[in-house]
Amino acid sequence: MTSLPILAQDASDNAGSGWATLIVYVVILGSIFYFLILRPQRTRASRHRQLMASLAVGDEIRTAGGIFGFVRSLDEDSAVIEVEDGTRIRIARGAISTKIVPQTEG
Repeated sequence: MTSLPILAQDASDNAGSGWATLIVYVVILGSIFYFLILRPQRTRASRHRQLMASLAVGDEIRTAGGIFGFVRSLDEDSAVIEVEDGTRIRIARGAISTKIVPQTEG
């Protein structure tokens, strides 16, 4: 009868492979988290800060709640907007989501 040699591996040969695999998974998940969640959120926040800095009296805006109006005055924390029927509303500046740019015909 022939005996086949059994190839045994030393436990010390694979001791670091578990940690290396774990580190690779953590790096991959961290990259996915950054590119799908953090980076777009920072981009949106940056655009919103630019919008807040560019606001001026007379600009047409839309709030996060969907109210359209014209900016009549600006404070550090709030803005007074005038809606279509002439009513003036005081809102938080952070509630302004979009500045409406008039479209030119041409």
